[in-house]
Amino acid sequence: LTHHGYSPVVLISHGESWTGPGRSIRWRGQSSHEGVVAALEGAMAIVNLTGAPANPTLPSNRSLARHRWRIAMTQALGDATRLVYRMPPVWVEASDLAIYGDTGDRICDEAAFVPRGQPEELIVSGEETFGHAVRPGMRWAVLRTGLILSRDGGVVPSLLSSKARRSMAPSGPGARWVSWLHADDFASLIRESIENVRIEGIYNATGLQPVTVAEFEASLQRMAESVPDRRGPDRRPAHVPARHGWLSKSPRALPVRMHRLGFRFTFHDLEAALADIAPVPAPSLQPAPTGAVRHPARAA
Repeated sequence: LTHHGYSPVVLISHGESWTGPGRSIRWRGQSSHEGVVAALEGAMAIVNLTGAPANPTLPSNRSLARHRWRIAMTQALGDATRLVYRMPPVWVEASDLAIYGDTGDRICDEAAFVPRGQPEELIVSGEETFGHAVRPGMRWAVLRTGLILSRDGGVVPSLLSSKARRSMAPSGPGARWVSWLHADDFASLIRESIENVRIEGIYNATGLQPVTVAEFEASLQRMAESVPDRRGPDRRPAHVPARHGWLSKSPRALPVRMHRLGFRFTFHDLEAALADIAPVPAPSLQPAPTGAVRHPARAA
């Protein structure tokens, strides 16, 4: 967003420090926080990413705790908007495609049936909380996301770590679907939601070409083989452990509403998206030739 003239104010609720663009405010959910209220006054938009999918490898008890924390943060943010005179005209909220449950091969658009169960009901409660938090007269958009492919973190880099590589094992044929989206396209969707006044309601924030788990694993495996393991090529794994429980419930979703509005995705092909986020291996240090000077400053 900074490349398009926006000056973000990032609300940080944990102990980490913010090193990205814009400025940050350390916030623990107090709706009357002076810095937060001042940042909201006359802001162009609110973008709340706390409702996005959490780390799928977390235990269920930690996932529930994170869900409760998200609910509290959304409520507090809504309360804070009621303390400003010039409220932001639009609120963009992240949600989760897992709300559609285990759909098998059925394609899910934004009007797809939402079943009862877990984690579906947790996601519904998050969206309902957001609905109560939005002020009357404020335009809003819920972006239901799936797997975000990013070079700056997330699931894919963790699967390529040395720890994951040591525990790799064959996972068998894939029969489910992975709805994925490149992080650059996700950022563009957020900006489109802010600037396009026709956008209001619920949208599937995912790419145009979901793939099966088997296809995803095969593509991830080719990506892993292209990234050398620092411990040497002989330690490179034979399989990528992509078959997590979260993949077994990933729906086959399509961004029907965004596509109808004419949104243009940059990444359509999974292989191209993975190639774009693949970590660039650091150049290896080759032994200096015999007689070569390693430290020219010391040659004298």
